[in-house]
Amino acid sequence: NQWFIDFISGSISGMLGTVLGHPLDTIKVIFSKIVQITNKPLIYKNTFSTVLKIIKEESFLGLFKGLLPPVLNQIPINAM
Repeated sequence: NQWFIDFISGSISGMLGTVLGHPLDTIKVIFSKIVQITNKPLIYKNTFSTVLKIIKEESFLGLFKGLLPPVLNQIPINAM
C-alpha cells in the first residue's frame, strides 16, 4: 500500500532529522540555561569546548540525552 510506505518514509525522515540535529539543540539548551541561571554566558568558551566538556563528563551519548520524546513526536508530525 502506498499510504503505508508514505507513513513509514515520513516517520523515518522526521526521526532521522531529529537525531542529527539533537546534539546542537542540547548545546543550545546548555547555553541558555547558563545565561538564565548564572547570568554568566562565558562559562563555556565556544561550541567546541562545550561538546568536549559534555563528552568528557557524560560520554558521547550525553549529546543525545532527552532524545526519545522528540523522536517519537516526529512520527505523527511527519507521517501524514
